[in-house]
Amino acid sequence: IFILSLKGSLHFFDAQTGELKYVLKTREKATPNEFRMVCLSPDRRLLALRQQGNFQTVELWNVEERSLVTVMRAHHGQINAMVFSPDSQWLATASNDYTVKAWPVGLFVQPTVSE
Repeated sequence: IFILSLKGSLHFFDAQTGELKYVLKTREKATPNEFRMVCLSPDRRLLALRQQGNFQTVELWNVEERSLVTVMRAHHGQINAMVFSPDSQWLATASNDYTVKAWPVGLFVQPTVSE
């Protein structure tokens, strides 16, 4: 479970125990009545975040490293929806500029090496 705070950070909790696992601090602080959007990849490695005040871009975060991977300049209108593909390799964004874009996020992130 994750909670987006008005202080510009994401708090990740264990769904079973309720224990706070870690906090991801973003660069901006939120203010009341400003909407932000968050989407976690199915493999839980990536987080797409639309910051308040910048409704046309998406930040891609590495959850484990708690680091910003890239900023995608997405649309000419406000982004209204985001979703990762089931394999976590693509992020689709939809905007009120009447476009849907598919982003190959696998290009930005190194694959996990299994032993």
